[in-house]
Amino acid sequence: MAPTTRRRLLAGSVLGAALSLAGCTFTNPIETLEPYAASDGTRLELADGIRLENVLVLSEAEGAEGHVLGAAVNSTTEPVEITFSVEGEPELVVVVEPDEMLNLSDEGLVVESTPAPPGGMVSTTVSTPQHGAVPLPVPVLDGTLSQYDEHVPER
Repeated sequence: MAPTTRRRLLAGSVLGAALSLAGCTFTNPIETLEPYAASDGTRLELADGIRLENVLVLSEAEGAEGHVLGAAVNSTTEPVEITFSVEGEPELVVVVEPDEMLNLSDEGLVVESTPAPPGGMVSTTVSTPQHGAVPLPVPVLDGTLSQYDEHVPER
């Protein structure tokens, strides 16, 4: 076989392999475009333009007081009232203005008796008058992680 023919076959093989391997990414979704909970809490899309980010409860023990942390985001043109319900606890209500993000830790939301120990999950229901109720499992953490220590209720 002539050297020129060998080079052409080799170039064709390399091109074919490159096209075959590049095709693998054509059918796979781009994972970084998918919304996800990037931290320790839970994420929830309540409705188009209304979501909760990194929602969690900080408490020292089961039955102890717990503080709700996270953010509520309203990208709509109307204010939205969001209600958090934990079984056996008074409802916690916040209002998020249009095009605003509300830091829940600034709202002083308190669960009087956390129904799960740190490391467990609390079953909550989140609702709005416009969109109804959605179950939301929320993790319970303590002050083990330094970024949460200042938010854990007094020991």
